[in-house]
Amino acid sequence: MAKKNLYEVLETVPNAEPETIEAQYRALLERLAGRTYRGNATDLERMALEEAHRTLSNPEQRKR
Repeated sequence: MAKKNLYEVLETVPNAEPETIEAQYRALLERLAGRTYRGNATDLERMALEEAHRTLSNPEQRKR
């Protein structure tokens, strides 16, 4: 399985504003929190979401 890029993880576009990235992160995190099954797949998805948010919310790292 190919690894998604960070923008795909956050379901946003590369030229998205920081506010849009933050809003999308919160919306996706809320969607994950609503799942009844807390399995390995959900944990991996949450970790990927957090990594994408951490990287894309930092202007220095986002340039890379």
